Amino acid sequence: MHRRALTLRREIFGSEHLEVAASLNRLAAALENQSKYADAEKLNREALAIQRRLLGDEHGDIAWLLTSQGKLSEAQTRSRELIALNPESSSAWGTMTEFLARTGRWNEAAAEYSRLLESKPESALAWRRRGEIFAGTGHRNEAAADLARAVELAPNDLIAYRMLAPLLIANGQLESYRQLCQKMLTHFGDTKDPGTADNTAKDCLILASSGVDLNAVAKLAEIAVALGHGSEYLPWFRLCKALSEYRQGRFTNAADWANKALAAVRRLPERDAAAYLVLAMAKLQLQDRSAALLALASAKEIVNGKLPKLDGADLGHQWLDRIIVNIRQV
Repeated sequence: MHRRALTLRREIFGSEHLEVAASLNRLAAALENQSKYADAEKLNREALAIQRRLLGDEHGDIAWLLTSQGKLSEAQTRSRELIALNPESSSAWGTMTEFLARTGRWNEAAAEYSRLLESKPESALAWRRRGEIFAGTGHRNEAAADLARAVELAPNDLIAYRMLAPLLIANGQLESYRQLCQKMLTHFGDTKDPGTADNTAKDCLILASSGVDLNAVAKLAEIAVALGHGSEYLPWFRLCKALSEYRQGRFTNAADWANKALAAVRRLPERDAAAYLVLAMAKLQLQDRSAALLALASAKEIVNGKLPKLDGADLGHQWLDRIIVNIRQV
């Protein structure tokens, strides 16, 4: 289908067009998913050449593909070139961080962002990225401070909120967490996007005492499952719906939605652990102690065997869900 789309776009727009470059990148992504990296890289380089000719050298990037192939040195060089051309390039900074993370150089990654912040103190992206690194290396206080700054600079950046909320709870800053939930509902409460609805609701449901209107949060959880059919994130949306039902005291519904989340074909340990915990809580409220203990045992098995330790120095990219799962265990 991607090859056919590429042929049609070339017929309609000619070879030198951004729509052609986009089609090349989509075909490359499909090939990368089949581990055909050399073929994917060739197409990405062709798309990159078109983007550079039409938009300038700072546009277009193949560093992410080089990283996925293990060509880390070349990926780092390309990322540095893009950063020099455009310090706000999220793809370039993301690839740089990925390169440093893969080689265990988290401190260097944080230092890169610190240098950027010296010249770009108003860069919300840099604050968020550095906060993510701090969180992944167990520096939760520093991470929370950076992410709070990111929220202040970019109040519509959902990702920064999403990262900050569990950190505030983990740090014992519960009043700040409640204030953040109120801000999230103010900025995202009217969304019709299932992903935004899911993330907003999920953050407001981590604790029972978030201080927000549960009916408003429940509407967001319902939007996610109602509009999210066909999305790869539907199991996550179902997990959010399960927790929403539990917070409203509808324990049978909560158990049903948790089981729907657990029925996903693609299993993810962080999602499964959270779903088992919601199921355990719901079953306990329904006086089904044996089912509750069984679900809790399944959650603990995942947490202890498949997720990084919360007190470790390297939580990696799983830090967010690892913290949330730990909060729910408590």
